[in-house]
Amino acid sequence: MPRTRTLALTLLMVTSLASRMTAQERIEFPHLYPVGATYPAVMIVGTPHLANNNRDMNNAQFDDVLSPKRQGELEDLVGRLARFAPTRIAVEVPIERQGWVDSLYAAYLRGEVTDNRNEIVQIGFRLAKRLGHTKVYAVDWKRDMNIGAVMQWAAAHGQGAKAQQMGSWGRELMTRMNPAIAKMTLTEILYEANQPENMALGHQAYLLEARVGADSSYTGWDDVAGWYGRNLRIFANIARVVERPGDKVLVLFGAGHAPLLDHYFRAAGDFAVTPPASLLR
Repeated sequence: MPRTRTLALTLLMVTSLASRMTAQERIEFPHLYPVGATYPAVMIVGTPHLANNNRDMNNAQFDDVLSPKRQGELEDLVGRLARFAPTRIAVEVPIERQGWVDSLYAAYLRGEVTDNRNEIVQIGFRLAKRLGHTKVYAVDWKRDMNIGAVMQWAAAHGQGAKAQQMGSWGRELMTRMNPAIAKMTLTEILYEANQPENMALGHQAYLLEARVGADSSYTGWDDVAGWYGRNLRIFANIARVVERPGDKVLVLFGAGHAPLLDHYFRAAGDFAVTPPASLLR
């Protein structure tokens, strides 16, 4: 075949192929939800535990939040959060204890709860009362982690470096955090806790733990998978609280939950996620 004819056929094939690729260069996936619709707004506020209840592996140490100084800071903090104007407030209490939350909130409204230092009362109830809410929603699903057992397994199976890294990171975090807490206002503390870069750094520890294991043993993965599953159930519980497209849900949870809850709500596609940073500056 003459060279000019071969070249012409080659150019024709390339042109035809390029034409087909241009027409098919992207696939437009259908939208699960209507584009441009009004979706419920969600604000996830991660907070350290104010009552020093030592529930977590790494626990921030607070001075007494019932002191006049901290009470003044709580008024300022709640005033800022009120600007989000939530129609629902969801807190870290298992859903099966909704009756307990109802009773405690009713007592709070009567002025009978005066010495509870928990952030659910000090922030959640205070905000709900200010906004005239008659109900605060329990949305947690409890599943405890066992990071200590994972670290022991790692140390006993030649992965002591991972265990040491997890432990030293937590100690360094508290070494930096606790002196700062003593000097900062509660609004400043929550602002830092909810910064995306700090949430991401905190979440790295879970993914380090997930790598503890060998061969068909997934000791760390099992523990972290439970944590992911717990937060996915919390997401589902919060979604059930939403009743109208215009609802605005403020979610008050331990700071460790914030990265996953933020991810789940953004990935869902039918929620408008509002970061709290703009209210906490």
